[in-house]
Amino acid sequence: VIDAFRAAIRQNHAIGVAFLKELQGLRTAQDHTLLDLWLLIVLHSLDQFTKPAELLLKKKLSSGRLSQKLVSRACCDASAAVLEHFFSSVMAIASRFLGNAVASIQAFSKTVFERGFLLFGDDFHRQEILRTLLLHFGSGTKAETAAALDVFFRLTEVNAPLLLRYQIFFQGLLDYTSHLLQDQVEKVYLLLCNLAFHPSNAETALREPSVPTRNLDS
Repeated sequence: VIDAFRAAIRQNHAIGVAFLKELQGLRTAQDHTLLDLWLLIVLHSLDQFTKPAELLLKKKLSSGRLSQKLVSRACCDASAAVLEHFFSSVMAIASRFLGNAVASIQAFSKTVFERGFLLFGDDFHRQEILRTLLLHFGSGTKAETAAALDVFFRLTEVNAPLLLRYQIFFQGLLDYTSHLLQDQVEKVYLLLCNLAFHPSNAETALREPSVPTRNLDS
C-alpha cells in the first residue's frame, strides 16, 4: 500500500495534494491511524512535499492528534520494513524534532531513535542512529544535548549487552563533557559505568573503565 501510494504521487502531484488536505482535515486522535503517520513520512520523502508534510506532522504531534502510542506502533517489528525503506526521511524528521521545546514533538524523536536502534538488526542502521545522536549531543544546543543524552542513557538501561559492540560512540561522549551541566556529567559517567561493568562485558567492551572516570574527573 505504501509503495503504491508513493508511486502514484510521483506520477501525479495532485494525488499528493489531495492526501495532504485529507490528513489536514483529521481533527482528533481517534481519527488518525498508523497509516496516516506513514503517509506523512512518505510525503516527506518526496521533495515537493517535504516541508508541508513536516509542518503538518509537527502540528499533529504538538496538538496530541498523533499520539505517542501511535508513534510507538510505527516503530514496532510489524513496521520494520517500512521504517527501513524510509530510513532517511525518518532520521531527518527525528533529527529536526529532537531539540524542539514542545515535549510531545521531542518525544517523537526520542522514540524513533531508541526503538529504531533496537528494531534494526544490522550495523549500518544502528551506527547511523548512534552517529546522529552523537552529533546532537555535541551540538552545543542545550535542548539537543539533553535529549540525545536521554536516549543514550535509556539505551544502556534497556539493552546494555547489545551496545557493547558500539562502545566507540559512547566513549565519544567524553569529547563534549566540557559544556555539560554537573548532573549531565554524572549521567555520562553512570552511563559509561553501566557499560564498563556490565556482566556481559567480560572481554569485548570498555577494557579500561578507569579511563572514562579519569577524564570525567579532570
